[in-house]
Amino acid sequence: MGNHVVTLFCGYQIDCANSPAQKFCNKKCLGYHKRSRRPKPAKRKRTKPEKPYLPSSSPLWDNAKITKSSGGYWVLKVQEPETGHIYHRAQHIVIWERAHGMQVPKGHFLHHLNGVPFDNRVENILCIPISLHQTLHRRLKKLSKAGLSSVQYNVERHEIIQEFIAKIRVLTIMRARWQGFPSQRALEANYANLPTT
Repeated sequence: MGNHVVTLFCGYQIDCANSPAQKFCNKKCLGYHKRSRRPKPAKRKRTKPEKPYLPSSSPLWDNAKITKSSGGYWVLKVQEPETGHIYHRAQHIVIWERAHGMQVPKGHFLHHLNGVPFDNRVENILCIPISLHQTLHRRLKKLSKAGLSSVQYNVERHEIIQEFIAKIRVLTIMRARWQGFPSQRALEANYANLPTT
């Protein structure tokens, strides 16, 4: 006669000659004695407080202090007299938003067409999706390392920028169909209607 063990939960006797380590008769019996692990509490998402927004159409931007950033961009700084909030924004963003009457769409950057970051004329600023903006800069960087003469470089740079403007027109038309954004033609009409100074 083999050794018999009384299980801890059920009280059944088990012949443990073949498996001396067995102390439970089934999974239910074993599960009763396993330590139940407490589920970890769900991590709370830290939400950053939403920064106050001062629209570009506000007249406060007209009297803003202008400084130059390390990247060469003009930055505007203004303090709202009623609340005391201090706002910072790049000058080219304010100029573009005023010209088009809308915020820069989410997922878009403003690109200076001639590559000069402080040349903030409206016709020099192009609104471009982030992915295309990164691709454009990669192409321009590769072109600058090609060892071309300055004339040849400027010609090829102009061709690359025209290619990207054509891509943006197609994307803007598609986005206008999907989300109701103004089409590129409407944006170009705004360019044409700007007063020349």
